[in-house]
Amino acid sequence: MIPSRLVLSSAQALEAARETQVLEIGSGILSQVPEIFRGQFGNRPAVMVTDPNTFSAAGSLIRQAFADAGHLMREPFLFHDPDLYAERRFVDELRTALAGHDAVPVAVGAGTLNDLTKLASHEAGHPYLCVATAAFMDGYTAYGASITHRGSKQTFDCSAPVAVVADLAVIAAAPPAMNAWGYADLLAKVTAGADWIVADFLGMEPIEPLSWTSCRAVGDPDGIRRADPDAIARLVEGLMLGGFAMQAKGMKLEHSGWMVAGFEISGVVGMLAAGWITDRVFGGRGAWTCLVYMALAGAAMFCFWKTPVGYGALSAALLCAAGFFIYGPQALIGIAVANLATKRAAAGFTGIFGYASTLVFGVGLGWLVEKHGWNAAFDALILCSAIGTALFALSWRARVHGYAEHEASARAGAGCRQRLGE
Repeated sequence: MIPSRLVLSSAQALEAARETQVLEIGSGILSQVPEIFRGQFGNRPAVMVTDPNTFSAAGSLIRQAFADAGHLMREPFLFHDPDLYAERRFVDELRTALAGHDAVPVAVGAGTLNDLTKLASHEAGHPYLCVATAAFMDGYTAYGASITHRGSKQTFDCSAPVAVVADLAVIAAAPPAMNAWGYADLLAKVTAGADWIVADFLGMEPIEPLSWTSCRAVGDPDGIRRADPDAIARLVEGLMLGGFAMQAKGMKLEHSGWMVAGFEISGVVGMLAAGWITDRVFGGRGAWTCLVYMALAGAAMFCFWKTPVGYGALSAALLCAAGFFIYGPQALIGIAVANLATKRAAAGFTGIFGYASTLVFGVGLGWLVEKHGWNAAFDALILCSAIGTALFALSWRARVHGYAEHEASARAGAGCRQRLGE
C-alpha cells in the first residue's frame, strides 16, 4: 500500500541515514560551517578541499568564518589541474596529502570534488564534511563514490559525509544548466515510482517511505530555471533525500538492480540444479531436495538480513544464494506431490495453494513491512522457511512415487467389479 504520508522531511530521512548526522539547508549559512564542524568533530583542525574557482565562490568565505570562530584550519588543498575529474589519480593525490595529518577534510564543491574527497578521506581514515555548491546530483549524501579507474567508471565503497551544508544562495548562483541536471535526476525517478506502485499493488515489492521520497519530482521547473529560492530549496532537499535512501540501504541504486537480476538468474540455475540433484543424488525423491533447499534458503535469508552495511559483495552473494534455494522447491513441489499422490490426486491442489500463497503472503508481507518494518518481514520469511522444512521432513520416509500402489489399487478395484458383475 502507498504510505499515507508520501513525502518525508529531510529531518525524518536524516534519522534513517546510517552515517550522515547533520544536514543544513538555508540561504547565507556558510558562516555556520565552523559551528556545524565543531558540533561533529570537536576541536580537530579542518582542511578545505576545493579548486581555485570554487574557493573564490565559497571557499574564501568559509575560510574566513573559521578564522573568525578561532578554529584551526590548515592551508587549503586546491586541485589546480584544469582537467580535474573524478579519477583515481586525483584520489591518490588527495589521500597522500590527508595521510600526513589528522585534520578533517571540508569538501567545498559539487560532484567531482565531493566524490574525490569522499573516497580519499575514507581511505585515509578521516571523516569529512561536505559543502554543496550546486544541485545537480544526489551523490552528496549517498554511500559510495563514482571514480574512473583504469579507463572505466567504477563505484567504490566509502562512507558518506558526517555533515552536509547546502547554501541556497551559492547554489542559486551556480550555472543554470547544473541545477537543470538536478531536476532531470529527480524527474527520471518518476517512472521508477510508477513501476513501484504496480509492484506494491501486486504484493511483489512494498513501498518503503524513505526510498519513495526519491521517486517524486520537483513541481516547479520554471522556478528552478529562474533560481527561485523556494524551488531551489525543494530541489536540494529532493536530491539529498535520494542520497539518504541509498545510505539507509547501504547500497547504490544501480547495484540493487544487478542484485535483483542476480537473484532471478540464480533462481533459474537453482531450478535446473534441483532437477539434477533429485534424479542423480536422491533417486527421484523430490521432497528430499525440497527439504534441503528450504533449510538453506532460510539460512541464506538470515545471513543476508544480518550482514552489516558496507559488505555489498557479500550481500549480493547471499541474496543470489537465497534465490538459488527458493526457486528449487517452487519448481519441484508440483512434481513431488504428483509423484507421491499421483497426478489425478494432485491435479489442481498444489496450483490452488500456490496462487493463494502468492496473494496472501504478498499482501501480508507488504503489511508487515509497512506496519512493523523489515525486521518483522525477515522474521516471517525465516519462520516460513522453517515450517516448509518441517513439512518436507514429514515425507522423508515416503516412497519415490505412489504409482505402484495406485496401480495395484486400481487392479484390485477392477477385480472386485468384475466379480460383482459375474
